[in-house]
Amino acid sequence: MTARPTGLGEDDVDPIAYRYIPEGSGGTYTFTQETTPYIGTSKCQTCVGVYFAIDDKICFAAHINVDTTGRDGHTQYIVNNKTAAKIKNEIVSRLKQEQQTSQWGPVSDKMRTSLIMVCPKLEMGFSDMVGSAVSNGLQEWLQVASLQRPRAAGGFVIQHPAGVIHTFAIEASSLSWQKQEEAENRAWSMSMVRVEQD
Repeated sequence: MTARPTGLGEDDVDPIAYRYIPEGSGGTYTFTQETTPYIGTSKCQTCVGVYFAIDDKICFAAHINVDTTGRDGHTQYIVNNKTAAKIKNEIVSRLKQEQQTSQWGPVSDKMRTSLIMVCPKLEMGFSDMVGSAVSNGLQEWLQVASLQRPRAAGGFVIQHPAGVIHTFAIEASSLSWQKQEEAENRAWSMSMVRVEQD
């Protein structure tokens, strides 16, 4: 789908403002008549961009970044089973904390069915990358019956609560979209030491 919103065929149309979530940020967002109904992120490479609706006025959205460090001290984005499990468990733990802090109530069908995930690089060859572990953690917390792969995109803008999504390879065109930096972001960036296999 193109980044240009449906129905905007005119060249002189002003870009639509959206609430922009930078890398490593995210949280619970409230929508009022004064806020734009659009929210999104961009430049996901090995990160996962995620959105799900809590209700018609509240959503969770994040640009989740995970860096794993190997024995040599260098960042590695390919994960083994133990590191993937560690990442998945951290995602589940953070979502439980966000749920409690922001008082979402129990996981609902609305949360599950509105789930949007983007990540352009889930694997390298036959090896999983960090994005795969993040998406598995998100879906485990949401109790998704059958795992889905994130969309192979670098970013998205979604209209809340309608669910109209616009995905793009790297970032939204400034001709169509205008970023509004978010002030209420929480840290969704993680650094962890790679767990070596036995």
